Amino acid sequence: MKILPYTIILSLLFLMTAACTNAQVSDVEREKMETKFKAKYPNAKKVSWAKDSNGNYEAQFEQNDEKYRADFSPTGDWIETENNIKFKHLPKTVQEAIERDFDKDDIEEIEQVNHYQKGIFYDVEFDAKGSKKIDIEFNGLGKIIGKEQKK
Repeated sequence: MKILPYTIILSLLFLMTAACTNAQVSDVEREKMETKFKAKYPNAKKVSWAKDSNGNYEAQFEQNDEKYRADFSPTGDWIETENNIKFKHLPKTVQEAIERDFDKDDIEEIEQVNHYQKGIFYDVEFDAKGSKKIDIEFNGLGKIIGKEQKK
């Protein structure tokens, strides 16, 4: 009976030590990522960080009076940067592709994305009434390079 309280105390100490170790690892990861972020975006202002569901870090920041989001891996590798834009700021070829193949009134959101592999593309989210949301990725020439149906 006297062993039980000691076992509980030792278990709690072990759990607290493990939690502290995980926090330290996160701080090291964050420091690497922040260093790379500052090198890539030296003029960024109002920077805030969050960890996404994939374990990556997302920086929300302002630059040149525009809001951006940049994703970095836990090792600090840049993944992509995106910002919301208006339809009129899309390349003419992308505007024409949307007007030809989709209902412009169904556009929910438009993002310009700069991805480490794909380069610059435009992610347009459509929400057609009575159907599921869909994300269409267009390259600068108006060609569809990706589709994702949302739940």
